[in-house]
Formats: sequence, C-alpha cells, structure tokens
Amino acid sequence: MAHTHELVAESSTLGQETFDFQEVGLHHVSPNSLPWNLSPTSHHSDDVEAAFDAQNIHDDMLAFCTKLEKKVLMCMSDRTLLPAVAHIREAALCFMSQLTQLMNMPPNAWFQSVTLFDVYCLSMPNGPPIEQIPATCIALVKLLKKMDCTVANAIPADLSPLGVPMEKWLENLGHTVPPITNRSIAKVELCLLQALNWQLDVPNVEFWMSKFCARLNVLTRSALMTSLNWIWEQGICYARMILLKQVSNPAHPPIQMATGLIALGCVRAQLLPVAAIRPPKVCTQAWDQSFAESQPDGMIPECVLPPAQSQQLLQFLQVSTGANLEEIREACRVLVPFMKDAYVNMLQMSSNSSTHAQHSVI
Repeated sequence: MAHTHELVAESSTLGQETFDFQEVGLHHVSPNSLPWNLSPTSHHSDDVEAAFDAQNIHDDMLAFCTKLEKKVLMCMSDRTLLPAVAHIREAALCFMSQLTQLMNMPPNAWFQSVTLFDVYCLSMPNGPPIEQIPATCIALVKLLKKMDCTVANAIPADLSPLGVPMEKWLENLGHTVPPITNRSIAKVELCLLQALNWQLDVPNVEFWMSKFCARLNVLTRSALMTSLNWIWEQGICYARMILLKQVSNPAHPPIQMATGLIALGCVRAQLLPVAAIRPPKVCTQAWDQSFAESQPDGMIPECVLPPAQSQQLLQFLQVSTGANLEEIREACRVLVPFMKDAYVNMLQMSSNSSTHAQHSVI
C-alpha cells in the first residue's frame, strides 16, 4: 500500500531543521545582560498606538479578524470529515505544500490553504469526491496565487501536470481518478468560491502568530526581537506538524492555537516560568510532566528573567493576543498534547522516510 511519505517526502522534515533548541533563543544568557529597559507605560500610549496603526496590528484589526474567523468556521460546527477524506487529508496538505513552493508563494499561503481546505470539505454534507481531491488542491492554491499575484503571466497556463503525483498516489490506494484538465480545475475553482462564499482571505495560525509577535515586539520596544523571531519560527514548525493531523475546529480555532504557541514559546525561550501558564485545574506536577513530554529534550526551561519582568511580559502577552490570562492558560492546556503528538509524529515520519530510503538503496 502507498504511504503519505511516498507522495511528499518533505512531510517528514516539515520544520525539522528548527528543532535544535540549544542553538537559538535565550539559552545560557545571563539576566543581567538582557536588553530589557521597559517602562510601565500603558499600551494605550500614543507611541504604541502609532506603531500599532503603522503596522496594521491595532486592536480594531484583532477584533475584526476574530469576528471573521468565527464567521468562516461557523459552517463547520458539529461536523467531522468522512473517514475516506480524513484518510487522505494529510497527503492532500503535503501536496498543497509542494504546490505553494512550486509556484513560489509565501510561507503563509500553505496555512491559508489548510484552513480553506478544511472549511470546504466540511461545508459539503458528504465531503468532496475522493477523485476530485487533486483538482481541489490545485484549484485552491491557484486561487490563492491569484490573490497574491500582480503579474498576469506568473501563473502557469497549464497546471494539470502538477496533479500527476497525487493522481498516482490515489490510484495506488485503489481509487479511480480521471485525468486532471484545466477545465476540471476551473470547474472546481467555481465550486470552491461558492462554498467559501468568495471569502478566501481568512485568518490562519501563521497570520495570528505574525500579528501577535509584531504587537509584542512593539510593547517590548524591540528588546526581545531575536527571541520573538525564534518563538515565531519554532511556533510555525509546531503549527505545521499539528495541522497535518488536526482538522481546523471552531472549538479550537487558529487564534487559540497561535495564542498557545506564543505563550509556550515564551516559556521555551526562557522568558516566562512554566508555572505562569499553568491551567488552574491542573496540578503543578501534572502540568510540568505534560509540558516536559511535549519538548524534544524532555526538559523544563528555567526562566532567566526576574519575577517583575516576567510578570510584565505576561501582561504584555495578554495585550498582544487580546486574550486574558485564563484564555491563554486554556490555549496552552489544549495545545500541549498536540505538541507532544506532533513531535512524536515527526520522529515517526523521519524514521519511516529513512527506512524507505534504505530499502530503495538495497
């Protein structure tokens, strides 16, 4: 039987190169050497508000995008993917990852395609026909490319050859897949637009993480820019692995995942103590164990900031994400098991890929 890694070999290394926690972040840095010189000024100060406006990361933007996300995900309430679609979802997402790279699209395009793919599949009572999945992936990426594209000829005239790997993979699973044509892709494009109510520009995990990090950078006067870049990179890595397994869910929307990734990233970058984000209903021992199990090194980082500064950062984190402390802790509680599973899955896929390579050599 064909396996997902045979369709897209890169799925075993999505973000794997960023899991070396000893090379980046604030490890082995003395608290006294940190460039931390923050004033207790309210986040409503004129200079902060001006910076928020200049980067389009103001509070009104957060409120609007939060409302939009809820509206888009509303159609998915109480629905689950059919087993047949769920079985090939990971391969479809890996296929779209390849497509976005082949078409020179920005990294956030894949995250957007994942959200839209899940919304589209769950908006249909019986889900899309399996044989239509390759054309659906191509049509979706093509639509996103059109949104991002300012040059008319930047999109290849004939996209049908791109579907061959996915077609063959499905055929190896026993499905009959008709040849993809430009006409079939155009037909699916229209179906996508109608099912999504012509709303393609929807918030996703990468979008929220970028906005949150930018807001936190403004509030900390760029004193932690290096650490925030590291937090963003590690968060994106985990988000990719989690999304491969977890279908977009209105109960746990992208904004919640991004909130948890940023908060947990601050702990892993030694900016917050792990106790600061412990859910109140989880005992200290259980929380410490769960957190450690979600980390590649199985360790709990030691916060290098003095208590007063870490407490101030925790307040800034609430302002940056638009979430209160209870919501941040809940986001972390939901996310930690996903992070553990994501890392285990990454190791498993890496092992499978190595085994497959060895068999190929033999």
